Amino acid sequence: QSQSQSQSQSQSQQQEEQWMTDQSLIHSLVMLLRCATAHELETNKIYKEIYGSAILQERLRLVNTMGEDAEHSEISALLSFLGIGCTLFQIDRNPSPDIQTYVLPDSTMKSILFLLYRTGHYDLLYK
Repeated sequence: QSQSQSQSQSQSQQQEEQWMTDQSLIHSLVMLLRCATAHELETNKIYKEIYGSAILQERLRLVNTMGEDAEHSEISALLSFLGIGCTLFQIDRNPSPDIQTYVLPDSTMKSILFLLYRTGHYDLLYK
C-alpha cells in the first residue's frame, strides 16, 4: 500500500509540475487576474478618488496590456478584489539597510501573502 501511495504522490507531483509549466494555462490565469484587477479599478470608487480619471484610465490601459508590469496600485486593486492581504517588503537601490514595508490593500487585512520587491522584480516569500 505504501508503494501505491508513493506512486499516487509522484503522479500528483508530475501533474502539478505540468500545470505550472503549461503556457496556455499560465496565460489564461494572467488574463483572468488582469480582468479582475481592471474590474476592481473600474468599480471601486476609491481608485477614481485617489488617482482621478486620467491617471485611472492610464492604470487601466496598463492592466489590460499583456507584458506590462504591475505596480503598487494594480497589486492593491487585485488584492482588494480577492479579499486577501499582502505584506510587501521593498528594497530599493539606496545604500540604506532599511527595508520599507507596506500592507496591501490596507492595514486592516491580515496578510496571507508576502512579497519582496526589488526594483523591477517581485519575489514570493514563503513563511
